[in-house]
Amino acid sequence: MSMYWDVKNIYILIRIDRKINKNIMSDYFSTQGWVYIAVSIILTIVSLGLNIYLEGPGLYLIAYFVYLFIILLTAYNITCLTKGECYTWSWIVTILSIIPMILTIILIVYIILYEKNV
Repeated sequence: MSMYWDVKNIYILIRIDRKINKNIMSDYFSTQGWVYIAVSIILTIVSLGLNIYLEGPGLYLIAYFVYLFIILLTAYNITCLTKGECYTWSWIVTILSIIPMILTIILIVYIILYEKNV
């Protein structure tokens, strides 16, 4: 009983220490997520530079800000895949995956029914 109690207290202390010493920025994304962010931002900067050089500044620059948001969202998705414990995000991804399947089935059924009537 005493050994179990000591092991349990040590485990709790280790978990508390991890929470206290956690660096928010380095632990927010997984290593794979940070690699994705770095590569994506480098390629985005190259593309942005080429667009500005060839076309000049324009409204298309707004799309790059949206794309930066998509980069962070994808990195979060990668982090959820590698670290886990993303229950809400997993339901969002599930719904976003099911919607195209349902729409495809509806379209196929509609095409089949429409072909029979013609």
